[in-house]
Amino acid sequence: MKKLSVLLCAVLLIAMTALPVSAGSMDSVWQGLALEEHHLFATGDLGAMHMRGFDVTEDGKYILGGVLNPKGQSTLEKIDVEKNVNVASYQHKEEDGLISYVKGVAIDDRGYVYGGIANNANKGAVYFAIIELETMKEVHSEKIEIDGKVGVNGTYVSKIGDRYYLYFVVNYDTDRIYCYDVTDVNNPTLNTAFGDNKGYMDLTKLDITEGNYLAVDDQGVIYLAATKSDKKVYLMQLTADGKTVTQSNQIDGMYGVDIYKDYLICTNNTKGKTEVYVIDKATLKIVSTIKDASGEMNSYYPYAVVAGNRIYTVEANYLSLGDRIMRTAEINFAAAETTAAPTTTAAPTTTAAPTTTAAPAVTTAPAATPSTADNGMIFAMAGLMAVAACVFMKKRAR
Repeated sequence: MKKLSVLLCAVLLIAMTALPVSAGSMDSVWQGLALEEHHLFATGDLGAMHMRGFDVTEDGKYILGGVLNPKGQSTLEKIDVEKNVNVASYQHKEEDGLISYVKGVAIDDRGYVYGGIANNANKGAVYFAIIELETMKEVHSEKIEIDGKVGVNGTYVSKIGDRYYLYFVVNYDTDRIYCYDVTDVNNPTLNTAFGDNKGYMDLTKLDITEGNYLAVDDQGVIYLAATKSDKKVYLMQLTADGKTVTQSNQIDGMYGVDIYKDYLICTNNTKGKTEVYVIDKATLKIVSTIKDASGEMNSYYPYAVVAGNRIYTVEANYLSLGDRIMRTAEINFAAAETTAAPTTTAAPTTTAAPTTTAAPAVTTAPAATPSTADNGMIFAMAGLMAVAACVFMKKRAR
């Protein structure tokens, strides 16, 4: 009996040590980073100024920036990062010849750029355009008529299964997330099962009064920065069909949202609080706050992204001088991934890859990855249970 109790104790203790300990396996890689000026594009250097739409190719070679002002000169610029010159431009013209504003930018892995476009009057319609990255020539442009004052904020493209989906936020009098299947870039189609089964989700049904930027992971789960009816700004996680908020975290000034592995790269649009946040994707908690190395806090960062092993952002309309490209030093992700403990995150099994007619099926909210603190608590409790079981069995063996 004693031998049996010793054996059972050993099994329990081994099982306890096999428990995963850390979800934030790359948390340390984000610590100690600072943003430094890479280049200031002064007024006149580009087709316009005040860069609002922003993205960077995965290799860090090109910036795609939607610059807004002066009115009538708005462009989407393709900028060579190392040479600091614009190598090509795209300009969206409306039926009456007026120039639109590219306020949201996204890039897919097939070599296409997506622009979320507000019309010149911010009234009656929005557009989106699909553009070849190599040539900056338009492949497709689509007009969406919406009554009243309306504009575009966040734009994001995500590959889900073997399909590509474009998401963008419209705002002002109408607050929605639209979802298009853009697998065929020449013939995008509304994902009519998304949201209100019309290809969009009415955000007011989620108590949202203004949607900012968003990101969507490869399971279709949506991460949205938005203002609610209490006038506070939140980072939210939505189900893949866009119909339900599964969790949220109130963070003042939350604006831009991008995804890098198990993290969200977010920005603050409060003037004078130029910060980038690295946020745990599962818990929506801030892991690291990254600021200007010089300590300046002037304009705002509309968007930030990881590209070429750095974080890139832009300080829009920096001191009214122009648009200042900011980036961190190179980040050694490879070393962090090599030494990282395995995480407990599993792909949600309730989310199906969407088709052109159906939004991803979500029956329950995706399970959140336990935080490091949560895993520590689980580990401690398991240890106590194992010890108690051993003591109990030793007494029984007597």
